[in-house]
Amino acid sequence: EVYMNRMESHAFFAKCCEVWHDHLGSLVHRSIVEECITPGTEVFVLGQHAEVVYIIAKGHASYTNDPRTSYTKNVSVDEGAWVSEPALWLGNWKRRGDLMSASALELFCLNIERFRGFIVEKHNAGLYACRFAELVAKEVNHSRIPFAAMSDVELDLEARAVFAESALSE
Repeated sequence: EVYMNRMESHAFFAKCCEVWHDHLGSLVHRSIVEECITPGTEVFVLGQHAEVVYIIAKGHASYTNDPRTSYTKNVSVDEGAWVSEPALWLGNWKRRGDLMSASALELFCLNIERFRGFIVEKHNAGLYACRFAELVAKEVNHSRIPFAAMSDVELDLEARAVFAESALSE
């Protein structure tokens, strides 16, 4: 139940809950673990393969993009943020920067492989996920920001809401 509230902050999962409530509960149970991080701890580093998507349940973190790109900046990452969300939809996502806990953090860790394995078992939800992933991939291909310079933390939840509606209506 605690995880469900955070999951529903993302349009894809909110729509899944609306249409396939039982499946989402099972998905959450199988795919998410909670992790507590002490202040000043490195959560991940640039170039690391993303095995989980982090949802910040409590606390604050600091994110720094790859310093070799012209898009480098430090970003405060707060409660409710989804970190490395594109990894759910795009293969072989590598972390685009460093994430450091600025306070004690409570993280919900969504395992990408478990998510993908579970969602494809559910025919209609799997098709929906594929359509949603296709829309994310198209957005990335049309972005003005080069793929290598994309961020782990700058997620456009409004665009994801449009994708969630579009993917379901196809």
